[in-house]
Amino acid sequence: MTRLHILSLLGALLCCLSLPAQSAHWVVPPVYSATEPLSDQWIRVNRGGLWGIIDTNGKEMVPCAYEHITAFAEGHCLLLKGDKLLGVFSRDGSCCTFQDDMFVDLSYPYFSEGLLAVRDVSNSWTYMTPDGKFPIRMVFLSAAPFSYGLAAVREKSGEGSYLHIDKKGRVSVLSSDYPDNYLIFASSFTDLNGQAGALVVDSHSQVSLRSLGGAKLMDFGSLKSFDKENQVLKTKGFEIALSGGRFIQSRKRLSDAEVKPYYSEPDRHFSPVDVPSLGATREGGLVGISWNDQVLLEPQFESLVELSESRVLAMQQGKIGLLGIEKTGKAPTLLLNKTALVVRHPDDLFLSGELVLPASVPFKDVRMRVREISGVSQEFALERAHFTIPVVHLIKDLALELRGVISASGLTYPPFNITIPVEYRSAFTVEAPSHVTLQSGNEKAVFSLQVRNNADVPAASCDVLVDGRFIQSLEKLDAGKQISIPLSFQVSLEDLDSITREIKVEIREKDVPAYKTRIRVSFNRNFN
Repeated sequence: MTRLHILSLLGALLCCLSLPAQSAHWVVPPVYSATEPLSDQWIRVNRGGLWGIIDTNGKEMVPCAYEHITAFAEGHCLLLKGDKLLGVFSRDGSCCTFQDDMFVDLSYPYFSEGLLAVRDVSNSWTYMTPDGKFPIRMVFLSAAPFSYGLAAVREKSGEGSYLHIDKKGRVSVLSSDYPDNYLIFASSFTDLNGQAGALVVDSHSQVSLRSLGGAKLMDFGSLKSFDKENQVLKTKGFEIALSGGRFIQSRKRLSDAEVKPYYSEPDRHFSPVDVPSLGATREGGLVGISWNDQVLLEPQFESLVELSESRVLAMQQGKIGLLGIEKTGKAPTLLLNKTALVVRHPDDLFLSGELVLPASVPFKDVRMRVREISGVSQEFALERAHFTIPVVHLIKDLALELRGVISASGLTYPPFNITIPVEYRSAFTVEAPSHVTLQSGNEKAVFSLQVRNNADVPAASCDVLVDGRFIQSLEKLDAGKQISIPLSFQVSLEDLDSITREIKVEIREKDVPAYKTRIRVSFNRNFN
């Protein structure tokens, strides 16, 4: 039987393999079909076709129960089913839901100067605060967003004329030169190169730009047409386009096609930050994560969105989850204990050790894939931290080299390499007398082999062969024990006084070569 004694320069620990000091783990596993960051703290998530909100620690703030959740505007976003308003989520984490049927205009579903235009089931419009209060009691046929302290509304009574009102519902007094302040159309106030202006159409169908005080800033002439669907108003000489919320988008002079842009709605979406220390490694169309050029996770994601130094949205197999990056966290560590490496012969090596995962990584669905230098590859599912895995093949006079990867909770960590020096030592010793006197007649020699098991474990099912010929089977030879095996040789000495022969001794354990040696024996003539 052959024993392998594994030598190490690391003392008690044969091998301590630690991945980079930084660590990555799932804060929320990949369960979402879509995600959109709302801010550096809140993330809009979609599951089962409905939207909700989680924070960057994975806590669910709003369940996935809404057809649409708007981006933040003035610190608030709307929870909607179609155009029905079901609730308001605020940047401070508070959420207000509503039982009454209220609806918004989807072309401007956001708070403007602290108020949101809403309507009830009777199509009466008014304004609501984020906590569900209604400071303006007047009701309107339509209501546009506030800008410059005023909003364009349409009266529900009388002629249904348009007005500009303040936040208390008071009608703005415009010093206009159209009769009785009667407007058949009015837009929201827009920044016209530093001056606020609104587009109005008076009772004589005259189109003009008006200031906050009602002064005429520009005359566009008589109204020719108004495309309500596309919000484009035309006069004889101009084409004026309105954006969502009835802000003036642009005006075009028809005679020379000169276009003057005005309002462009601000981007209400959160833009992920650029984190220079975080990087991506790419392989075969997949993306991994690195930190300061150290690989934290192997390429395994379809896409990544960096939210901050410690949070990354990652898509894996079509689903999106939230990854946490611990810059100073302890990475997964593989410990191999040299006292656990017990072998019987070269194809019977078991590697024992312990896998230590950081507290942030649950011991779930842990797998270890190992490839030996010979090319043999194996994969093991680890049920617990302590493990024992077989090494299939060793090459004599070469160190044991293992290369592999560890995966846990659906994440694959960087590959590891282990090199273990191997020293081959015989577990058996075989002794025979160096001189043997022949029996009478000088034609036959009888002596014994002394076979000793020097290992600290028993040997079993061993066969002893001499010069390739089976001699004896040993069912068991305990550790430290010795057995005597008688041998008989035919030797003919006629003219010589002695002859020396080399005897080949082989021991097989369970049909595997465990020990080989050559012994020289001198056979002497019996002179009696």
